[in-house]
Amino acid sequence: MASKVTSAKQKPMPVTVKNEGTKLKDELLLESKYSTLPSNPAATAQIAKLQDQADMFTRKIELEKRRVAELDKQIALMQAKIMEQRKKMGGVNAARENNQQIQKQIKILENRLDKALVKYNEALAHNKQLRQTIDNLRRERLGFDQIYKK
Repeated sequence: MASKVTSAKQKPMPVTVKNEGTKLKDELLLESKYSTLPSNPAATAQIAKLQDQADMFTRKIELEKRRVAELDKQIALMQAKIMEQRKKMGGVNAARENNQQIQKQIKILENRLDKALVKYNEALAHNKQLRQTIDNLRRERLGFDQIYKK
């Protein structure tokens, strides 16, 4: 009795395996029918060459992507350094503003110098006038001294 049960269970099994085998054969036939693999050795060599080129270009693209990423990092770093330097200088227009301030200070100092030179020249002129007056007075005194002695 136990043998009848096992044989009943085993009978459907070969049928399923047989069905799967035919399905696989059908799929294999369809695959070989629609397969793009050429039977020509020259075409096969061409395909291999093209695949190698595709691999090479893929590697080159990856290298360029890495290089671009590295350059982007460097650009970001340099921009950060530029901004830091601008902050240290006092802003974007700091150099121009500093230059303008220096020019203003130069004009102020030149005006002061001009005023001082005018005062100096006036003092020299006044001193010259006083010397002439002193010389005239000395001459008069000499004249008076000579008259007094006689």
